[in-house]
Amino acid sequence: MIRSHWTFRVALAVILVLLAAPIFGAGRSEKAAATDEQITLRFSWWGGETRHNAYQDMLELFMERNPNIRVEAEFSGWDGYIDRLRTQMAANNQPDVFVAGHDGPWQVLPLGARADIRDFDIDLSAFNDVQLDEITSYDPAGRLTGIPVSESVRAGYLINATLFDELGIELPKSDWTWEDMAEIAQLVYDRSGGTVHGVLDESAGISYGSFGRRSWDLAAHGAAISGPDGLTQTAEQLRDTYRWWGALRDSGAATSAEISVQADDGANSPIVTRDAAMMSTALGSYSRFQANTPDDLKMIAPPDGRYPSDEIGAGISTQISSQSRHPQAAAALVSFLRNDLDAGLIFGTENGIPANRHFREALIEQGLDAGSQVQFDVHNWVVANREVVSFVGPHEAHSEFSSLQRAEEQALAFGRQSIERTVEKIIEHARNLGM
Repeated sequence: MIRSHWTFRVALAVILVLLAAPIFGAGRSEKAAATDEQITLRFSWWGGETRHNAYQDMLELFMERNPNIRVEAEFSGWDGYIDRLRTQMAANNQPDVFVAGHDGPWQVLPLGARADIRDFDIDLSAFNDVQLDEITSYDPAGRLTGIPVSESVRAGYLINATLFDELGIELPKSDWTWEDMAEIAQLVYDRSGGTVHGVLDESAGISYGSFGRRSWDLAAHGAAISGPDGLTQTAEQLRDTYRWWGALRDSGAATSAEISVQADDGANSPIVTRDAAMMSTALGSYSRFQANTPDDLKMIAPPDGRYPSDEIGAGISTQISSQSRHPQAAAALVSFLRNDLDAGLIFGTENGIPANRHFREALIEQGLDAGSQVQFDVHNWVVANREVVSFVGPHEAHSEFSSLQRAEEQALAFGRQSIERTVEKIIEHARNLGM
């Protein structure tokens, strides 16, 4: 069944980050309760080098203010992060505090391993109620299992401006369409003599986590492949996706299968290796990509299509383990990370535009760096010029289904099976999983 997006109309003034007013009621978070007891907490996250450095600087400040608490950092890249958390949770040995999401691949993590944030004295007044309600909606018991890290439109389109300049191609405008994107992608391939593809193929079974929901699916069909009630696209819609991207791949406008399946969200990204000039990615990923290349990267809104496709949702959050031996200290750390202004200024826009409105105000007052300005500009343009929709969560079997989906799409991209066979197998996988 097709599940339509519902328009996100709740207090856009809260979401808009064109904020220039002074900060009232914001400040440094309270220290953990005074005690002589020496406490050790574990904190886990994933990301690239800049995010790792920011979190470690924040932890140093937290420990300086709370000398009785030592925080052990457990961080890595995206690959294997969920699997490690799931293994730790199965053994009741997860970190005291960790960064995770609530939908999609995060659903493989047991909800019981996460504490209810409202059981602690953590100030939530600076966060959008819509985001908090969305996080609560993922828990059957109605618990708030995390504090959102960012609040922004989910996706942008990343463009290697240096490549565009070298090829003498004008950068696209934010009001572009998918037809415009296809024409530009072909122009990139032709002018480069076939050495640079125009765009990363969204239909080729991209494996890395931050690629997220396909912008094309949302714009062309009004829904991702799967939703909370199961498969949300018809066989003909699936065929349409694979025909459209297949034509771009065949002409060289989109990346070859070999390039697409090796793409990651860091040094091996085709926009970093100069194998592609454009790609869709999470808005908060801009700085990570830019840090991996000397080329000048730009980000604009994704191409516009038949249906509204610019989503705003809770994204990832900072969560407390229900098994923590020191829950109050863990809550103090979470409050510091998501409420303390000094911490917010250190973290900046590492995960996108901050969910805490005081953080946003402070960043603007301080002056945004180039990477942060890009994210604010894209978010503000989308909210001001397009119909923004709320994120629709996936089916409970999404994680397993998406792995099977990627395998079928990779087989199609490599020419090992036809579009018709790919569609048949994807539908079969969905049915076998109760979707």
